[in-house]
Amino acid sequence: MHSATAAWFEHTAEQIIFERHARRAGMTFERKIRTAPAALIYRFAIDVPVHDDQRLVTAIFDTSRSDPTVFVDGPICRRHRWGDNSLCMWFDEDQSDHRWVPDDGLLDLAVHVEQHTYCEAECRAGHPWPKEESPGHHPRPARCPCC
Repeated sequence: MHSATAAWFEHTAEQIIFERHARRAGMTFERKIRTAPAALIYRFAIDVPVHDDQRLVTAIFDTSRSDPTVFVDGPICRRHRWGDNSLCMWFDEDQSDHRWVPDDGLLDLAVHVEQHTYCEAECRAGHPWPKEESPGHHPRPARCPCC
């Protein structure tokens, strides 16, 4: 999906391809284009599996990263967030079959976010992280209210 001269999200045709499975599944979302600095911003709601909780997601695609920066409203688990409180869903070192890539599309990104918010909810409830984490140490931050 990438062009040599511009980011994939700067092309309307690429946006349509990126959104196609989400549209077919009936997913409701907003798309906003920011010009300076260039970014494509999606907003959509997800249901947190098992926990009967709905969250508002903001996914920001910009030219500084290959992955979106994803924020979710509501309570958080700081152990599984970056310093800016965006979701820590994968690391650059993760293998491509363990992470989301733009070619997977918006619907698949929403699934990753749903899984992450479920895992965070389980962590906040005092349970272990329910799925495999990236290798390495995941310390419990002192500022995390649930850890």
